Amino acid sequence: VASAATVRSDYLCAGPQPKGLWFPEFSEDAGGNVTEEAEYIPGLPVHAPIDSGNHTGGVLLQFENVQDGEYEVERVRVFAEYYSKGRGARLAATEYQEVARQRCDGRMDRPTTDPAGKASTAVGPVVLGEYAAVGFRPEPWPSYPGSVRQGLNLISSYLCTATGRRDLIIHPRCKRLIDAFKHYERKRLRGEYLDEPADPQHPYEDMIDALRGGLHAAYPEGRRPEPKLTRVPARQVF
Repeated sequence: VASAATVRSDYLCAGPQPKGLWFPEFSEDAGGNVTEEAEYIPGLPVHAPIDSGNHTGGVLLQFENVQDGEYEVERVRVFAEYYSKGRGARLAATEYQEVARQRCDGRMDRPTTDPAGKASTAVGPVVLGEYAAVGFRPEPWPSYPGSVRQGLNLISSYLCTATGRRDLIIHPRCKRLIDAFKHYERKRLRGEYLDEPADPQHPYEDMIDALRGGLHAAYPEGRRPEPKLTRVPARQVF
């Protein structure tokens, strides 16, 4: 049976070829990863990862516990995004904070960033200093225990489970992140696709890297191997 991505690209000519794409399981269809249900929830903490550089990408996301039958599972809700090119660290931080003011009353409970900075003219502590000048103080993402591939696999684990459940939902307003999922590719060498991302691939990599860093900051050891059974009072069992 052909996947939804294959049907759209091969038969409807409505999307990129899935071969070589890193996230073929990503779906915009009904019941997929893109839904207005991913709106900001005031009672949940806001994670604010930003990937610094000449191309700067950022997302605003929340972790939510939801019920799936008898299990309680965790869902990631991405409700806003930020992208700029050539804006400089201080201006990028200011604009990113403005997105937060518009979308979640300015909440950034856990801001995080690429520790290298990746800026073309300033990296690391200099970028953090520029951020601090406008009151933005993200903590560096933890070092990866393995490779970038582990972070990308962490994203994939939320996109679609073996049972078809979507644990990562994205608001339709996050157009750049959605485009990134649709176009982020594997590196190709002598006609073969490798198990590593193509580089560079702006702006897609900047949006994916921001999400990857935010998830890794929350789970530096990798995603917890649950779901958990919901606790039920004994009087409801006996």
